[in-house]
Amino acid sequence: MSGLVIGLSAVVVAVREDEAVVLTVRPQDARTHTASALAGLPFGPFDPEGHRTFELALRAFVSQQTQFELGYVEQLYTFGDKGRDAPRAEVGAGAERVLERYELLYEAGLAPEAARDRERERGGVGAEPSDFRAALGEPMLSDHRRILATGLGRLRGKLKYRPVAFELTPPEFTLSQLQRCVEAVAGVALHKQNFRRGLERADLVEGLGRVHAETGGRPAELFRFRREQVRSGRAPGLALPLSRDS
Repeated sequence: MSGLVIGLSAVVVAVREDEAVVLTVRPQDARTHTASALAGLPFGPFDPEGHRTFELALRAFVSQQTQFELGYVEQLYTFGDKGRDAPRAEVGAGAERVLERYELLYEAGLAPEAARDRERERGGVGAEPSDFRAALGEPMLSDHRRILATGLGRLRGKLKYRPVAFELTPPEFTLSQLQRCVEAVAGVALHKQNFRRGLERADLVEGLGRVHAETGGRPAELFRFRREQVRSGRAPGLALPLSRDS
């Protein structure tokens, strides 16, 4: 077991300007000492002598690599495939079926990373892909696009049974802002009235008696997430009623 390495990869998701975005890094290649041409997820090995838990190790190297302090953290998946490797670098500086779609592209040889990995399996160098076709997505380091697809798929699934959406909102928000945040993560448009009825039934938000002047519209009431529902164990996820346009 001396060659066993436990690597931790962080899929850090935020919503910015009504779009879900993921934090990436471009680590320095240990061979060329230049920044990687491909983006990757924040990554680091787990050192049991230096950190008591995976989460502490994850928070430490994400902060070191990105100068970003993580908020809510949850372990989503474990990859144990033979031949899976971390980037050869010195790191210094529909909705839920995202993974399935990527795996289909990969197995068909259409994902840019597929040719690289197959060449490496035959003993070749397997250079990182440089071609980028918008329809197939941008290639990433190592198997980081697979990890990203897994993380996004898991996050989309959790929207329905855990209140994770509120980890992506400010402390005070309008219902329109909340809906746009959920739509950004879910990747689908939601029916406005049915979404709000679901919020009311779940008793997850509370009006603050103050309004916010949203751009291009009349002032809207501000709400907060009833975080005490989480502590009491009565915090479900959100209903995701699709709009007819979806």
